[in-house]
Amino acid sequence: MTEKSKLSESKKWWIGTFIAILGVVAIFFVPEVRNSLGIGIEKTNSSNAASYTITFNANGGIGGNSSQTFMENENKLLNGGIPTRSGYTFLCWNGKPDGSGFYFYNDFYTTISVDFTLYAMWARIVTFNANGGVGAYGPQIFAVNNGISENKVLNGGVPTRSGYTFLRWNTMDDGTGINYYNGEVVTFSDNTMLYAVWKLPNSYTVTFDANGGIGGNGSQTFEVYEGGSDRIPLDGGVPTRSGYTFVRWNSKPNGSGTNYYNGEYTTVSGNGTLYAVWKLN
Repeated sequence: MTEKSKLSESKKWWIGTFIAILGVVAIFFVPEVRNSLGIGIEKTNSSNAASYTITFNANGGIGGNSSQTFMENENKLLNGGIPTRSGYTFLCWNGKPDGSGFYFYNDFYTTISVDFTLYAMWARIVTFNANGGVGAYGPQIFAVNNGISENKVLNGGVPTRSGYTFLRWNTMDDGTGINYYNGEVVTFSDNTMLYAVWKLPNSYTVTFDANGGIGGNGSQTFEVYEGGSDRIPLDGGVPTRSGYTFVRWNSKPNGSGTNYYNGEYTTVSGNGTLYAVWKLN
């Protein structure tokens, strides 16, 4: 073999080796080549990963998001939206409709590995209005399970106001609604605003005159608060008189004034006297 022939054979070997190397590189790094050879294209992690769905049940309410999808091992913020329900405030989500499961909250990072349903949890919110004072506590939450609002000790704090004494809470800002007291166990059927009731530094006294009889209560004190006096049951007792039966109280001795009855809720605007009204037996 001539030197020229040997050189030609060497060149052919190097060229063939180079082509073979290119082929191996193409198989490993060019997806189109691998696919044409039937090897297939390697799937990405995202296309391989399973997905799971959380379904959101408004649980008596309406609105909110219907569902949210999570990829396998994905950690992201829960977003069930904010459903609404008349007379209630949305609280959070729970794994069971009666609230006995695990709690979940919007905007908390969550990872799931199965499909499941979350149920809206509802609450009634009691808001405390210091009503001219300061220092009332923030809203108190009364959770609702199976349509029943929980019983809980009321705690609106003790607000303060210069020149006044805090008495209690009331559903009306003028104190004429339903009274509530810190420490009592209560429940609510709706979201409620409670207003502080303030006592002025004085009180009114109603004196009971037996008007010819004896006994009965001598007097009753009505605390004065902004907007008026206490609205409390009248309690003059039951005086007695020989040959007569006690009937009621009246603002005039001869019974021609305004009638008042024991047990009826009464408010007064100043000190005064009530007279027993008698019926002859």
